[in-house]
Amino acid sequence: MSTRQDRADRRVGRRSARCDGRFRTGADTPSEPSFALYTPSDLVTLAKTSDHVPRAIGHQIRGTPWEGLVLTGLAQLSPINNIRSGMPPFLFIHGTKDALVPFSQSVDMCNRMEESGGVYEVFPVRGEGHGLRWWETRPSLAGLYKSKMIEWLRAEFGIPQYAKS
Repeated sequence: MSTRQDRADRRVGRRSARCDGRFRTGADTPSEPSFALYTPSDLVTLAKTSDHVPRAIGHQIRGTPWEGLVLTGLAQLSPINNIRSGMPPFLFIHGTKDALVPFSQSVDMCNRMEESGGVYEVFPVRGEGHGLRWWETRPSLAGLYKSKMIEWLRAEFGIPQYAKS
């Protein structure tokens, strides 16, 4: 069993992807790695632009004091506004044709993480929409994102490729 410091020491010099998929050396951080599947990162943008927010709600609060309160609350809850130095490494797995949470949310989050020196990678599920439920219907697609997730977690935790899961 390795300690948190052992895992952090193994991650020194690990690679992290830029938003364009090229790799660079990332700074070491003692935080545990995380991954996100098609996760919204900017709730304000979603509230303002999503077709999935009922128009009646938007019309009821637009231009009222409630609008400012709601948007301020969403901004405070948005992961993109809570990035800081020393965050854990992240893997974003996101469908490029996601109509519910646009792929751009992961790209924007990754850009913001890069500004703070974060370690991250975006794995685009090309041509796919929102949700594992749809991805799981095609074994080749399910195997693709699962293999990437396992590969990334093994690299971040320093688990050899030949070790059993």
